[in-house]
Amino acid sequence: APVLTCPATDTVQLTAAGTHVFTVADYTGLAATDNCVTVDITFQPAIAYCEDAETTVNVTIVATDAHGNVSTCVVPTFVDDIDP
Repeated sequence: APVLTCPATDTVQLTAAGTHVFTVADYTGLAATDNCVTVDITFQPAIAYCEDAETTVNVTIVATDAHGNVSTCVVPTFVDDIDP
């Protein structure tokens, strides 16, 4: 299974459109390695919306290798509203 290293917490900011699509770049120190194959990283939920503004969303980060092995972690992520 992949080895997944996750930050304890993080903060993201909504765009002017009122959404934020989670990416690896959002999470300082996030890394996934596997001794044989590449690793795909996904986020659940994948997107934060206006109703998430100024709250903490528990984002599950899922690392899956080419053989279907999975590792997960949950990162409490504060969703900062964009300044008007």
